[in-house]
Amino acid sequence: MTGSTNWTSTGICGQSNNAFIRDDPAMAEVFDAYWERMKADVFPPPASDSAAGRVAQKQGRPFRLMNRTPNHVDGTTIWFSPNDPDRSKKDISVRPVDLEDVFARIKAAKEAVLFLVFNPSRLGNNSVIDQAVAAATANPKLIVQGAISDHTAMPNYIAPTRDPVTNKSNKDGKSPFVFPEKVWEAPNVSIVRAANLTGASVARDFQAEVLTVGHAIVHDKIVIIDPMADNATVIAGSHNLGYKASYENDENMVIVEGDKTFAAAFAVHMLDVFDHYKFRAWRRTIGEGPSDNDGLSIDDKWLKPYAEGRKGAIARYFP
Repeated sequence: MTGSTNWTSTGICGQSNNAFIRDDPAMAEVFDAYWERMKADVFPPPASDSAAGRVAQKQGRPFRLMNRTPNHVDGTTIWFSPNDPDRSKKDISVRPVDLEDVFARIKAAKEAVLFLVFNPSRLGNNSVIDQAVAAATANPKLIVQGAISDHTAMPNYIAPTRDPVTNKSNKDGKSPFVFPEKVWEAPNVSIVRAANLTGASVARDFQAEVLTVGHAIVHDKIVIIDPMADNATVIAGSHNLGYKASYENDENMVIVEGDKTFAAAFAVHMLDVFDHYKFRAWRRTIGEGPSDNDGLSIDDKWLKPYAEGRKGAIARYFP
């Protein structure tokens, strides 16, 4: 069993997550072998009895080297990390081997790339987010939709500067709820940030909402590529889908290719979470202040962009 779910009340009841069980002795053997390698990877003793627990606690080179080779079980590819023998920090000059595999699959996507992520990196750089946007730039017909939990991972995020005296953040940054901010800039790309309705953003009969139970809101780490195709691909597991997870963390990543039923299940979950937050992200984008536009139409004018093909790509994709 693997997935993104932390087995706590927060992980199960307070976040969007996924988990799946595969009853397969061969796959169980692969995961057990990884567990045994991790168990054998003993940290060196601390410099002294009073040394901090973090001292020298870095996975060993043999353990990292063995994780560089993917495992294959009946159409499923399993990667483990950390898988770089030398680096324990992000090095953008060298792609981790597991993400190289993932990025190549995203680049080769023909129809759609769907994702849910927590926070793989700042601005989504060197992660599945910037790779999906790049793929859509190269192929404007490619549908890219996703939801992000942490605002700093939004592609159009701008970090605030800090006051040199107080070291407190100024209010000059940008923490967007949607990307792109103008739909015509990339009509088939829609990335939203997990958000709630608060204050003046409440519309009609909606009420103000609680957003977080703990830190993460969307804790999923999934990518679905061309879910309607014969080679439909699902990428899931504990891996956060950015460089740090490959260089520093003990993670697993499972890539299932050619199972359309499995892909459909993940696509339904992704669209459920995405649609929930898309409305809220758009309402928050309108603004917290009073507005005559609450984002809810009471006539059929909202259908026009769908009829003209400016919206509705995902509805046209799924039959």
